Amino acid sequence: MTLRARTTPSSLSWHSGQDSVTVSSLSSCSSPPGAAPRGGCIMSEAGHILGPGEDSPANGDEIVRHIAAWTSELQNALELVEAAAFSPELRYSIEDMRERAGRQGFEGMLLEDASGPAAIMLVYRLESEGGLYLDTLAVRDRGRGTGTRLLTFLIHRCRSAGIAEIRLDTEMGPPPATAGRPAGQDLPAYYKRFGFEEVPLGSGDAGLELPGTAELAYQEAAPVSRKAAPVSRKAAPPDVAETVPGNLAMRLRLR
Repeated sequence: MTLRARTTPSSLSWHSGQDSVTVSSLSSCSSPPGAAPRGGCIMSEAGHILGPGEDSPANGDEIVRHIAAWTSELQNALELVEAAAFSPELRYSIEDMRERAGRQGFEGMLLEDASGPAAIMLVYRLESEGGLYLDTLAVRDRGRGTGTRLLTFLIHRCRSAGIAEIRLDTEMGPPPATAGRPAGQDLPAYYKRFGFEEVPLGSGDAGLELPGTAELAYQEAAPVSRKAAPVSRKAAPPDVAETVPGNLAMRLRLR
């Protein structure tokens, strides 16, 4: 499968007090801060959301890299984060990722700190639905608010871009314990903190959606900034395959 060409990285710095965030773009679709996204890119302003805060690394620096194509370097970063976030059967091979990178509107962001890759989020468009599918939200260190910051940004940016809805599939219950860390919090309960509600799906599986009247409900994520990061994984989206048995299909309606 042919991947989209990787352009020469460019960067800018955003300052807040004594701290700074460097935003490195790996895509030709980046827009200036405050400008509308070009070509369907919805993550070009990530540095303005994923800025330093009380849960930042000790040196106060984070690097946010926009992803528009897949490389062996990104695969290595994904594998490092997945080793901490997921059990082996939930991890993606480079063949899996090359297939996903060829899907319509594939986008992502990699968050790095002084310890290396800290989180990764991958999405692509659902053209038939006018929506976006959140394929992966993986965080190396639970309980630091990283997943909440990523998800909050995604919801906010999708609203601004006029995305109709965000879909994802997640495991029922908490993420399992992995080497060196305990199980996380209950995942459906995590998303309900953002205003999601359970709705029945035609397949008989349970689902979640955010009512369209819940304007700016993403702001309610702040109280859970110290909670465990979510894990969105690994079933194919509804227009590709049926939800994996035991997974919970979720939908956040934005308009």
